[in-house]
Amino acid sequence: MRKLLVAVSGGADSTALALLFDDFAKSQTGGAPEIVLGHVHHAIRAGEADDDETFVRDLGKKLDLPVLVARVSVPSLMEEEGLSTEVAARRLRYDAFRQWADEFDLQAIALAHHREDQQETVLLRVARGTGLKGLAGMPPDRALEGCLRTVRLIRPLLEWARADLEDFLEARGQEYRNDSTNTCLDYPRNRVRHEVLPRLETVHPGVRRSLERLSRQARRLSEDLETLATRVLKEVSCSQQEGAVQLQAEALRRWPATVLREVLVRAVSLLEPTRPPPSERAFAAFEGLVCGEETRSADLGAGLSAELRYGTVSVYQTSGDEAAARRADGDDDRDHAVKLHVGGNPVSFGPWLIGADPSGEPRFSRDPLEEWVDAALVGTELTVRSRREGDAFQPLGSPGKKKLKEFFRERRIPPRLRDACPLVVLGEDIVWVVGERLADPFRVRPESRTTVRLHAVRSVVTHHS
Repeated sequence: MRKLLVAVSGGADSTALALLFDDFAKSQTGGAPEIVLGHVHHAIRAGEADDDETFVRDLGKKLDLPVLVARVSVPSLMEEEGLSTEVAARRLRYDAFRQWADEFDLQAIALAHHREDQQETVLLRVARGTGLKGLAGMPPDRALEGCLRTVRLIRPLLEWARADLEDFLEARGQEYRNDSTNTCLDYPRNRVRHEVLPRLETVHPGVRRSLERLSRQARRLSEDLETLATRVLKEVSCSQQEGAVQLQAEALRRWPATVLREVLVRAVSLLEPTRPPPSERAFAAFEGLVCGEETRSADLGAGLSAELRYGTVSVYQTSGDEAAARRADGDDDRDHAVKLHVGGNPVSFGPWLIGADPSGEPRFSRDPLEEWVDAALVGTELTVRSRREGDAFQPLGSPGKKKLKEFFRERRIPPRLRDACPLVVLGEDIVWVVGERLADPFRVRPESRTTVRLHAVRSVVTHHS
């Protein structure tokens, strides 16, 4: 780990975390990470927030550590989107983390959540309604989504009690800030902390330890389920293209509902890593679709849909169906075409980047986005376009031509995805159905002297909230 940021609010827990990491780094003779302090000024609590920032800057000077400060406006976001204070603050805080991670090449960001924070989180999630993953509480280590590189969010203090952290600071003679909103019962977490948990302790004095055990057990079960679902997803996946994940329905039916739900979570994450997990209604609709026998579709909500066709379940983003959106606006891609020069720069076609390079000996590739053709047959200029009415070609290995529509149907490509599949053509002849099949007449033969390597890549766009 080369560079680590410690998120410091100025409170006891984050101040103690900063000191502990500083002690660790200074105790190492070599290989210690570079420590940076990060503070988010939320523009709430009037002058107190300014004093918190000053405290963190002074702490950085005392420890001889650089300090990053992000000034955001929680009240503005609350007004714009109708969010609660806690939700708005969290969103802006994590936006700051992502910005710092990318700008300063961070490998990890350390957060100071402690044992009581975890207990409160589990109880809050139980009250609001949660599943197994929610019962697991806050993970000690996870990836921060939406960053250019892999960045870990770590919580080293989850086994520490707040009293232990305060004792540590007292022994060091280190002051810290007290957030006045921590006693305000307008916030659900504060009500749990100051009212609910103390009352539960009168029912059962060991309730806090019980919550910790529940959290640990749920985390282990959740991790096991995620590992299994990842394996199942790999086994049942047909393909992932143009904003859709396609799964074998018959193979999915062999697994219980708990596994199917986690498979859906993984599939949705492939489409958009930062999207929240599907709702309970989405799970029910997906399970009903998988167990069905006839062609049908289901609205999973939040811009997600699923479709069962030819024994294949496709999960896709309704709002992200680019081709359909363009047709709805009267901008049909069927008349769109771009020239592709052999040896020239790759060309953009929608979300695709497609190239044609003069090549030496062709090599075997399992990559469906890479093909070799006979250079003498394709010449120096090709065209990239979408399908047109009446398109037909001879797929590699096929004895004769077939309509492109029939080919797509055999490949079980849903109709909504067919217009978005690029075609590399020579005149009116299809050379390559990108990502699907090469045309037999243009294949490399033993007598071919020179070849052209066709290749494509599809850009992936993610959205951060």
